[in-house]
Amino acid sequence: MKLAMDRHIRNIINSRRKILGKTGEMLIVKHLSAKGFSLIEANYLRRCGEIDLVMKNRGIIHFIEVKTVSRETIIGNTGDFHVIHETNKYKPEQNVSPTKLRKISLTVQWYLDERGIKDTNWQFDVALVYLDRVNNKAGIRFLRDIPLDC
Repeated sequence: MKLAMDRHIRNIINSRRKILGKTGEMLIVKHLSAKGFSLIEANYLRRCGEIDLVMKNRGIIHFIEVKTVSRETIIGNTGDFHVIHETNKYKPEQNVSPTKLRKISLTVQWYLDERGIKDTNWQFDVALVYLDRVNNKAGIRFLRDIPLDC
C-alpha cells in the first residue's frame, strides 16, 4: 500500500512540474514576443536532449532553456500526505549543470545541422521564471549568451 501511495505522490508531483514548466515557457514566449522576439519552435526534442524554446530576434537565433520555480503546497485527496515545495532560497539556474549544457550543446548542433543553418548568428540563453501563485505574479530573469562548447 505504501509503495502505491509513493507512486501516486510522485505522479502528482511530476504532473505539477510539467504544468509548472509549460507555464514558465508560455510566460517567456509572451515576455520576449513583447520585446520583438518571434517563436520559431518549442520543445525541440532529440535523443541527445531538448531545447525548450527556439526564438529569433534581430537576425539572431536564441536557443532558450527555461527554468521555472514556485512555492506551492500539495495535499492529497485523502488528506493523508502533505508535501511543501518551497523555492524561495533556491536559484533555478543551479539546474543548468555542466552535463545539461553538454546535452544542450549537442542538441543545438543537431538543430543547426538538421535545418542546414550555417551562417546565422545564434546564442544560448537561460530564462528564469519565479511564480507567485498566491498573488498571481511572475518574475523573470533573462541570462543572455551563455557559452556552450560547440
